[in-house]
Amino acid sequence: MKFLLLSILVGLTTAQGPLLSQLGQICGNLDPNTCRQRIPQCIKLRRSAEDAQANRQGIMICAQELGITRQQIVAAMQASANSEGGEIFDNLPVDRNTVLNMRRCVFTQAGLADANGNPNHDAIRARLASRFQTLLADNPQMQEVMLNALETCPRPQGIEDAQVFRSCLAGACVQNFA
Repeated sequence: MKFLLLSILVGLTTAQGPLLSQLGQICGNLDPNTCRQRIPQCIKLRRSAEDAQANRQGIMICAQELGITRQQIVAAMQASANSEGGEIFDNLPVDRNTVLNMRRCVFTQAGLADANGNPNHDAIRARLASRFQTLLADNPQMQEVMLNALETCPRPQGIEDAQVFRSCLAGACVQNFA
């Protein structure tokens, strides 16, 4: 589920920070220093909302189905965790179609895809809402921000535009972190 909630949350976002091209969108009107100071807290929230073990299992199942080696996945995870941006799949040495199929498979493995392999927004929203309610129980202001973002961020219609939803959630977190 790591990739999934990466794509969803963010990203809430596996790297130490969002891609530079997304920074302006995520930061909104915040000054860059304030934004960069808030990003780690939002990454921590995103990571806390993940079921890392189930996510790893789903990624490995999908990788095997698509002919991606364990070593390639491990290297991509390490590169993602050590970089200034990007997702696990951005660091795989495979073509774009394989990456899209990998994303589709991971969503399906996590039970967050419809019958066509596209993101099931209702399932995604329900899972994240439950996690935000638990994780942010002691911060009602942020809980409300993130629950509202789940309702107002653009619904991903296809696997290709899950990034828009992810960036929107990341922006809501960073711009409102309290």
